[in-house]
Amino acid sequence: MKYSIGDYVIVSGYMFRKDNHGIYWVSLSYRKSRLGQIVGLATRYDGSVEGGITWEDPSYFVPGKAHTFWQVKLGYLNKPILVLEEHIRLAAIDEIEELPRLFQNRISWSEQSHKSLSLDSANWPRDSKGRWTSLGMKGDKQVLEDE
Repeated sequence: MKYSIGDYVIVSGYMFRKDNHGIYWVSLSYRKSRLGQIVGLATRYDGSVEGGITWEDPSYFVPGKAHTFWQVKLGYLNKPILVLEEHIRLAAIDEIEELPRLFQNRISWSEQSHKSLSLDSANWPRDSKGRWTSLGMKGDKQVLEDE
């Protein structure tokens, strides 16, 4: 085998399970490659679901082709993703960093954005119990009259 468990790899895509009267595996790619660690190897089947029209005829899975996927974690607490061998390559020494505790697929806020939102929430109109009031309500009109 080309890879082994514990190897650090650069991941460019992953496999997604699509259910539509059966199970089919679809290849998706990331916009930006990510660092991950191989944690296992898994075999998954695609196929169709037959029967299930009446209670007397229960549905059952008819397996088709077997696929072997690498299980790769992008963060230590993340669930492994399934990837094909062509979606990964060994990471070079200078590309290896410590994996994050929890990989998050979102853009971090800039300090300026964080301060702006903090000021907005601090200055938002509140009722007598300290709860935020929605726009167009009586509490907002009182605040506008004070200004």
